[in-house]
Amino acid sequence: MTSDGTPLVGVNISFVNNPLFGYTISRQDGSFDLVTNGGISIILRFERAPFITQEHILWLPWDRFFVMETIIMRHEENEIPSCDLSNFARPNPVLSPSPLTSFASSCAEKGPIVPEIQALQEEIAISGCKMRLSYLSSRTPGYKSVLRISLTHPTIPFNLMKVHLMVAVEGRLFRKWFAAAPDLSYYFIWDKTDVYNQKVFGLSEAFVSVGYEYESCPDLILWEKRTAVLQGYEIDASKLGGWSLDKHHALNIQSGILHKGNGENQFVSQQPPVIGSVMGNGRRRSISCPSCNGLADGNKLLAPVALTCGSDGSLYVGDFNYIRRIFPSGNVTNILELSCGEIVKDSG
Repeated sequence: MTSDGTPLVGVNISFVNNPLFGYTISRQDGSFDLVTNGGISIILRFERAPFITQEHILWLPWDRFFVMETIIMRHEENEIPSCDLSNFARPNPVLSPSPLTSFASSCAEKGPIVPEIQALQEEIAISGCKMRLSYLSSRTPGYKSVLRISLTHPTIPFNLMKVHLMVAVEGRLFRKWFAAAPDLSYYFIWDKTDVYNQKVFGLSEAFVSVGYEYESCPDLILWEKRTAVLQGYEIDASKLGGWSLDKHHALNIQSGILHKGNGENQFVSQQPPVIGSVMGNGRRRSISCPSCNGLADGNKLLAPVALTCGSDGSLYVGDFNYIRRIFPSGNVTNILELSCGEIVKDSG
């Protein structure tokens, strides 16, 4: 957009040093889409006469949408206002996302209302079997994810004129500004869809930017960024018109969530990483290894140099002259033995 906030159409956006990646043109509202690999750093060039050409370096995450900061196209370099930023207080926003629906077990004493997630739950016994039908309103399409954003504190800085807010989630960008006031807050409601109006399942990261604009230095905004995790749609395994069988579960592999039929959600991806040992006791085995097969726990190693896993959960360990397989059951067996001559030959 221009310095006065007007969206710019027709800006050419291309990859610097990578012309084969293609290019795109900004739309009427100034937005644009580009597809590229994630996990890399890229340089984008923005061109449109009579504005000054700009280049911006971006680090792109894996497998997700990335929303750029607003690019201001200018006619001259000296259009940027100069102010002593040390005299201005920066924002300190506080984010309070709605809690993840970890567990919503029905309880006759508490009734059908789950106040922690503001949801309704019902269970009906199925005659002739041990299963039950379960209903949880947080799994319906109308249940939204809410993020409370505290923009200002009880006392606001002197000369503060405007408070700016930007929220980016799954490629969608929300902008709003407020007149400065104490204890200013905003509730952002996400409908669990991405920029292409597709349903988003699992967990998503919301990127929140809060900016302060001061009366003594207009058009210059001091930004602070925060992130929060929002919950999208849940996978429905039973597909019974909003009801589910309490023993019928669904696993969201990408987000690491186990959705149980009784309303319980296990957020595996949100658990802290755990490091443990499955084989080895700190002592070295012999070359011949007469007792290599058996339980992996406490089994000796000689010189482990390679590790990979199989589709069934087995681990394969390259341990000097043996390739050893550790089964999910906890047992280990040698599947290939190399002679010492072959090892010396390969290493040479």
